[in-house]
Amino acid sequence: MFEWLKKKIVLPPIIPVSSQKITANKAAVRYNSNLISELVKEHEALLKVYTKMLSAIETKNFSSIAQYLKEFDQGLRTHLLREHVELYVYLEYILSKRTRAFQEMHNLRLEMDHISTEVITFLNVHQAAPVNEKTIAQFEHDFIQIGEVLVGRIQREENSLYTLYQPD
Repeated sequence: MFEWLKKKIVLPPIIPVSSQKITANKAAVRYNSNLISELVKEHEALLKVYTKMLSAIETKNFSSIAQYLKEFDQGLRTHLLREHVELYVYLEYILSKRTRAFQEMHNLRLEMDHISTEVITFLNVHQAAPVNEKTIAQFEHDFIQIGEVLVGRIQREENSLYTLYQPD
């Protein structure tokens, strides 16, 4: 079901920096020296819930699956919002004149937007119709695929995107 998530995502070309309107002003965009370490901790927390979910799947503990789905959903949504509000706004502002770095950040953002839409849809579906004996095999298969994609994404964020976050 989620095999396409593993394939290379073809991103649309970005609008040249010189023609983009950067609306944030310097006073509204602030560097947070703790942001990256906090985002990494959020990644660790998400992976911990993911691991708990795999254990609950293995034991067919349906109430724990429902609990971990909710916890994973809340953690992921909070993390994505924080990245959008604190990380990407700052990066767009400080990288606006560095075309290559801006393009790298922009491509990573588009990729994450695409992945997050699919993962949130998956979480919504399985929270609305809880996992049961009939659906657990497909759920497990899809959840493992999502996990593989998210682990790869976390590695790219921490090794590439987060390194762009520097004081102005």
